[in-house]
Amino acid sequence: MNELKKTENLILLLLWILSASTFTTALLNNYNLFISDYIGIAGLLVVTTIFIFKPEKKIEALLFLLIIGTFNVASFVYFFNVVFTFGFGTLVSPGIQIVSLIFFTVLFLKRKNKMTKIVRYFLGTTEEDKLQAFEQRKNNFKERFKDLSEQEINTRLANDLQPEAKQALIELKKEKNALQHSS
Repeated sequence: MNELKKTENLILLLLWILSASTFTTALLNNYNLFISDYIGIAGLLVVTTIFIFKPEKKIEALLFLLIIGTFNVASFVYFFNVVFTFGFGTLVSPGIQIVSLIFFTVLFLKRKNKMTKIVRYFLGTTEEDKLQAFEQRKNNFKERFKDLSEQEINTRLANDLQPEAKQALIELKKEKNALQHSS
């Protein structure tokens, strides 16, 4: 039950409900669907498959689907299709689809840390940026751990820690040992 409450699962479920209602409405009323509607359902099938077989990649897959949905390449809602269009097009009109943009915004806000990692991965960061970020996180941990006793440091080192935290504890231990030997 807890798994169903996750933001990405709820968004996927809502997209399926909206798409199913779109296809049902189109069939019952003999509406012609756009290519973007078919791209939307195909994208949902692919993302659902990823959710089932590669759950560790589900946020990336849903993010990609929502991005192409936001730019109206994939459409999920025919009867409530609010799109700010620009330019012209017959098969896929360029624009910003509000429903996908709302889902994208919700996913981004709820999974901000994961989204930041994804953006960094795709935009790329230099080794220097990575090293600088590592040093900053390590220094933050050092500041947090500076008042620990040697026994507390050893206890924490025995635990499974982030690399930055572990490095900070090791450095603090060396500094404390150096202070004891110099006294």
